[in-house]
Order: sequence, then C-alpha cells, then structure tokens
Amino acid sequence: MFFAAYAGYFWREIRSSKAAEDDEELEPLKFQPGKAAPATWAVLAQTLATLAVISFAAHFFVKQLDVIGPMLGLSATVTTLLLSPIATELPEIMNAVIWVRQG
Repeated sequence: MFFAAYAGYFWREIRSSKAAEDDEELEPLKFQPGKAAPATWAVLAQTLATLAVISFAAHFFVKQLDVIGPMLGLSATVTTLLLSPIATELPEIMNAVIWVRQG
C-alpha cells in the first residue's frame, strides 16, 4: 500500500513539474559547469562520485557513533537511536534556516 501511494505521488509530481519546468533553471553540473546540456558520462560520473561521498560519510558517521556511545556511557544501539534522527533531520533544518534568511 505504501509503495502504491508513493508511486502515485511521484507520478503526480513528475507530471506537474513538467509544466513548471520552464520557470525553473537547474543548477549546472559540477563536472561540466559551462554546458547547458552536459554529456551523459559527466552526469553518470557526478552521480557515482556523489554516491561514493554519501557512502563514505555514512560509514564514517556509524563508526563515530560506535566511539561516542561508550564515551557517553550508552550502548551503541541507544546512541544510534538518539543521534541518528538528529543527523538525518539536520540538513532539512538548515534548509529552513537558509530559506528564512533569504526571505
């Protein structure tokens, strides 16, 4: 049921974003910033590089939780349950702060 609802939402957003596509400009690709239509290899390379950075950061975060837990006198599981939600929501909070500051 959840996947069907998500698929419906995704489909609706994709269809409605095509109408708004003319109003919004995408940020240029980091690997080819001067091109309006970057090459497929550059898109794939940037996507893979981004996934590698995310994977490395996630592994680093988990290792740090293993270290911080005993320092706080808590098990790694309890530390993870307390700190992971904060870490995953922090980017969202920062987006809200930036948007408020920009008006």
